[in-house]
Amino acid sequence: MIAQVEQQPEQQKLYLISLYTLSSTLPREYIDLQRHLSNAPDVYNLQEKLPALQEELKAIEWDTTIARSTPNLSYHQLSSLENQLYKLKLRIEGLNKPIAHSIEKMDSWYENWAEKKEKIHSLQEKAQGFVDTVEPAETMKSLTKTVTSALELIESQLKPLLLFGNQISTLQVQVYSLEQDINELVIETREIGIQQTMPSMLSMEFYSQIQPRLWEQSISNLTFFLNTQKRYLQQNLGSLLIGTLMTFLFGLLIRQSQKLVEQNSNWIKFAEYPIASAMFISLTIFELLVILPVHFVQPPEWDLIFQLPLILSMSALTRSVCTNPWNGKMLRRISLFLSVTILLRLIELPHLLVHLVIFYGSIALFLYYLAQLHITVKDESRLSAILRRTWGQLPLIIIIADIAGYDRLALFIFTSCLETVVAILFIWMAFHMFVGFLELLLLRTPFEIISKNGSIIVKQLQPLIWLGHILFLLTLLAVIWRIQATVESAYTTMTSFGVTIFDISITPGFLLAIFLVIYAAILFSRALQTFLRQEVLPRYRAEEGVQVSITRLVHYATLTVGFLILLKVLGFHLNQLTILGGALGVGIGFGLQAIVNNFVSGLILLFERPVKVGDIVSIGTEVGTVKELGLRATIIETFDNAEIVVPNSDLITNQVTNWTLANKQVRVHVPIGVAYGTDISKVLEILTNCANANPMVMTTPKPIALFLAFGSSSLDFELRVWIMDFNDKLTVLSDLNQDIENELSLAGIEIPFPQTDLHFRSIDEGVACQLSGKTECTPQVKTTEITEQEHENT
Repeated sequence: MIAQVEQQPEQQKLYLISLYTLSSTLPREYIDLQRHLSNAPDVYNLQEKLPALQEELKAIEWDTTIARSTPNLSYHQLSSLENQLYKLKLRIEGLNKPIAHSIEKMDSWYENWAEKKEKIHSLQEKAQGFVDTVEPAETMKSLTKTVTSALELIESQLKPLLLFGNQISTLQVQVYSLEQDINELVIETREIGIQQTMPSMLSMEFYSQIQPRLWEQSISNLTFFLNTQKRYLQQNLGSLLIGTLMTFLFGLLIRQSQKLVEQNSNWIKFAEYPIASAMFISLTIFELLVILPVHFVQPPEWDLIFQLPLILSMSALTRSVCTNPWNGKMLRRISLFLSVTILLRLIELPHLLVHLVIFYGSIALFLYYLAQLHITVKDESRLSAILRRTWGQLPLIIIIADIAGYDRLALFIFTSCLETVVAILFIWMAFHMFVGFLELLLLRTPFEIISKNGSIIVKQLQPLIWLGHILFLLTLLAVIWRIQATVESAYTTMTSFGVTIFDISITPGFLLAIFLVIYAAILFSRALQTFLRQEVLPRYRAEEGVQVSITRLVHYATLTVGFLILLKVLGFHLNQLTILGGALGVGIGFGLQAIVNNFVSGLILLFERPVKVGDIVSIGTEVGTVKELGLRATIIETFDNAEIVVPNSDLITNQVTNWTLANKQVRVHVPIGVAYGTDISKVLEILTNCANANPMVMTTPKPIALFLAFGSSSLDFELRVWIMDFNDKLTVLSDLNQDIENELSLAGIEIPFPQTDLHFRSIDEGVACQLSGKTECTPQVKTTEITEQEHENT
């Protein structure tokens, strides 16, 4: 009992500390909670958007019901339904995302404040066991009130969010149900598409189905289509006028842009056709709004209707973009054929009549293919020649399918092939227009460095532009051939499939990210080097070698940062980089020592700059100009136009003569020998005058003529002159030699050749007589014959 009484003061102290801590922190946390809750999404504003979503969902449900009862359901109708439902799904998810995030945070806050309430309740229970103490009841009541208010505030904010979340969930369930219904329609349409559903086009049974009611139905469908589009036109006249005005403004701007570019520019090809280019741009924007996952309301069938002027504009632009006239003519004919097909689809021509058009149109295309096989096209690429000789297989397949009665398969192949050609033409045209427009913007930018290098920048960016357009083309083809429903889903599927190796998922999107990081690092490095060379370093009058060294260091630094970013993209962490560094250390120690040695030597060359780009150096017996300081080796170009690859370590460890390290001034030595007996002062005067007369010889330091030695055959002199550039050494030496020879000849001074005196110790008298030049010599009984070899030895 006594021990229990002694422990109560200690427990009371802990109780008071906890109570004080809560009383100081809970009010501030309550204020923070109020601020956070005030930033929560406004449910009432979001609920105003629900009726429009519900109406749109009902419209898609009705269209799906109609599609189920349509006997000849087309793939275009299914694609339109899938696209509409996908866009609606994205909008619903856009509303649900902030709501779900807010509910998750409020749930966390509620649990946190509930724990605080339990803690306060526990403190109250402990306070009841204290003896001879007065409980601070007011503080406890205030804390209890604060916690209760916080919980009630969270509940008041959470209830409408949960109600709205339930409404969103109901819409999502309906969307999911519609997705399953449309998927069933797609599967059913695919199954029917590979079945024989019509008599052969060569049988009388097929032609017996063609009755006058089909023509009446065609006229009725056409009338209904015209009346419907007239009503849509009246309802959307304002939007159509705005689009027309925008196209007109585009045309004016494109026409004026002819004055801003040169004739060899990529944009000039489009500026010469302002109307077609303006139509292409405006209609491309419209088509992108239709197929991309953005909310865009447009009347039914208008995407098909606007494809007609888009195809016509591309057909007109092929005259300027296609370098081969035959290719342009072929593309224009295919575009015209596709336009007719779209018109038939719009007016909902009866199924039998559509297949008549497709069958005989395919026959006409195949006959045209056979007729052009013997034609020889000048300057035709290999790919173009292959396509020209093989495209006729497609109409042949359609003809065979129609003859066999597979009408739906023939229709699918026919429309998909034509749409594929147009999609390729569209991407090809969009690429050239984008490149031309980008070049126009860069050449007319107010920044001189960008305008001066606009063509180079466009050339460097072309691989990225091509990659983007090819990815978009692949997604379009996936939708055209019914592999995927929408462009967004096609892109997601295309970039997400792959394999997993060592916990790393290798997907096309992953490889694309790697390529983009590497290419972006290279492009940024080139741009930064160009900026330094053209804008920064010339202001400080840095030498060419200094500029190369600095830009090279910047290049290495940029690539290093790009490599680190790439490792982050690959998912490497610090501990993995440590392991990688250890592995590289072992590799360097065993097999990469020479490479690392050369790399470090290259860094030393860049920092110390004993050798710079443009310097004239001597290595062994070779003399040349430093052309490039690389990461591993240095390239030296000799005066014979040969390139010598020298490892960087050799330039550091071996002796290298740099003729232009400090400056390019060099002294030229001209040795001269004159005959004995010549006036020495006269020779010195001639040498000095020749040096002074040469315009390439420097006056400071002055030329010097020296008498050096008594040679074996001549008096040896030397003329020493200074010139400004080492590259002129041989030229100056040749000029001085010619001038000296001329002046010495005019002065009558002989330049001797080497002479040798021959002395005989003993010789036969007859031979001596003959060598002395006498005509009559007394013959001797015994003579000594000297052979030619002996004479040479003597």
